[in-house]
Amino acid sequence: MTLKKELEILSGEPIEVFDGDPMDIPCIETSDSEKLCKNPVVSVHMVTYNHEPYIRQAIEGVLMQQTDFEFELVIGEDCSTDRTREICFEYQKKHPDKVRVLWWHENVSKLGGNSRRVRARCRGDYIAFCEGDDYWTDDKKLRGQVALMRKQDAGLCVGKVVKLFPDGHMEPDAFSAPEVLNVDYLGRQYFHTSTIVVKRDVFENASLQYRRMKCRWWDVTMVFCIASLSTPVFLDNFLSVRRITGIGIASSLTARQLCCLELRQYLPLYRFGPRGKMRRIFANRILSTTRQLMLFTDDKSMKWLQTRRWLLSRLFFEISVHEMLVCVYAGMRNVVQFSRIALPVLCGHPPMHGRVDSARKF
Repeated sequence: MTLKKELEILSGEPIEVFDGDPMDIPCIETSDSEKLCKNPVVSVHMVTYNHEPYIRQAIEGVLMQQTDFEFELVIGEDCSTDRTREICFEYQKKHPDKVRVLWWHENVSKLGGNSRRVRARCRGDYIAFCEGDDYWTDDKKLRGQVALMRKQDAGLCVGKVVKLFPDGHMEPDAFSAPEVLNVDYLGRQYFHTSTIVVKRDVFENASLQYRRMKCRWWDVTMVFCIASLSTPVFLDNFLSVRRITGIGIASSLTARQLCCLELRQYLPLYRFGPRGKMRRIFANRILSTTRQLMLFTDDKSMKWLQTRRWLLSRLFFEISVHEMLVCVYAGMRNVVQFSRIALPVLCGHPPMHGRVDSARKF
């Protein structure tokens, strides 16, 4: 059974995947080619839809950046039904040297079309992210992150974020640099998209991995792909505010639907994503989510499980056995390597390095 078929069974709906050129996604660009900066070092990627109450603060957080290099703001406006597009055009007219607005007569968000067309048109050596309902708070964010990445030759830089709740109270995400720089952070995804700056070439390579995975939620999956290609560096400052609006996709889902969504994210990562320690993180996520799904006892969940229990059981068995074999193989390899060093020493001979000549005959 293909991964696509498995995901369709779990979600109960067909999985459509866009495999074409992002430049083919319908788009009209509003910008001033004469005044627009020619060689931006950073492109700020911003997607927005019905963000009228927030979009001004998001745009101003980008435009306030104090840098010693040129940067551009590329806004993907996805046919909002409020005044979001009008506000974007307003800022483009005020700041023609920095702002570009991509839009179309219809919504193109299906299959991630809005984000894809923005990414395809970013020109900078680095790409930063800020969605239309979040905003940056540090006016030296871009300068600090780019300087740190250049100094350490890193492909990815992240920082701290503050969560803003609907009732107005703010809560900082508490974590430290060692947590972020350790690969285990991927099991929890400490950092938020609004703090990310990534090298363009790393991002493009990650995009190639991502397209094989047939996932819908860009942020989680793409972060794994990027981090697998480049060790992140951490700027120990609060860089942005993440709004918790309570009206997003995840907020409207039941516990069972959230579990299915997790499987739809982590199955492709497990099958096609990076190997090694990160793959074990994906496996653990799938196993724990699968166990949780099997424990739902309400009527709707029981009916849902009738047609999917066999698939969940097979996934659990397949991944459990595979991970067990990986651990056994790794253990045996370590024993062999230790023996080749230790046994000759115990016998008074120098340790063996490389393959034994006689072994090459077999």
